[in-house]
Amino acid sequence: MLKTRIENRLDKLSSGQVDAARFILKNPGEAAFLTASQIGSRAGVSESTVIRLAGALGYSGFPELKSAVQKHLMEHLSTLERYRDYENAAEEDFLERIAESAQKTISLTRWQVDRATINDLSSRIITAPAIFIFGQKSSYSLAFYLSYYLSWFLPNTYLLDSHLAFEKIAGTGKNTLAIGISFPRFSGWTNDLLNFAKEEGIHTAAITSDFNSPLSEVSDCVVSVPWNPISFIDSFTAPLCVINAVILTVAHEMGEHTNLQLEKLERVWEEKGIYTPGD
Repeated sequence: MLKTRIENRLDKLSSGQVDAARFILKNPGEAAFLTASQIGSRAGVSESTVIRLAGALGYSGFPELKSAVQKHLMEHLSTLERYRDYENAAEEDFLERIAESAQKTISLTRWQVDRATINDLSSRIITAPAIFIFGQKSSYSLAFYLSYYLSWFLPNTYLLDSHLAFEKIAGTGKNTLAIGISFPRFSGWTNDLLNFAKEEGIHTAAITSDFNSPLSEVSDCVVSVPWNPISFIDSFTAPLCVINAVILTVAHEMGEHTNLQLEKLERVWEEKGIYTPGD
């Protein structure tokens, strides 16, 4: 375990290495997606210090240390452990801590997320004859959100659940797009379904935490989004921002069809009294 390895070698590390190691342990959700230079900058040490830290901890280099951080984040911090860690360090103002964490993750999102992958996924969505979107546990909320808005413009959008997911995938055409959404701890069901879609020759895409995600291995298009839990809660501030970018890119690329469809929906909402007028 990363934490144990650091604690066992703490007295053998230089002061700079200790600072970097403490930053990593305190901010695993951030450190898991940073370069050695970025970790050094946030810890107040040099990039070379972070690289030497990897060797001092017995890793072959920084990439192996980074993989260890990601494994620590994804596997070793259970829901209960996250809650206990958060409670031990919690202050009374939860809103302030949550907002600060969200700001850090959004900052990472702005310069880490590859805009080209957003455009690629959007193009695949527009051209697909059918789109299947799925996620499980807390990631189901993201899958629902994406499918909800895409269905406004693309009626061939379907949200899959565990009842008929494999049957739907098995009966579809080869040009269908299957989009799996999952963040640590990764859903086995989502991964299995995306693997099955790949085996069926269907186009696959993933919205997930990084390229070490099991979903990435079987996806033709991967949108990698920084992710950071808050206590036992999966914080999806950054993933929602990226999903909104996908939705708006799709709407923009569809041009006049988007305007016509929104006009039609407004008429339907008004006729059916879907929304209650405010003051």
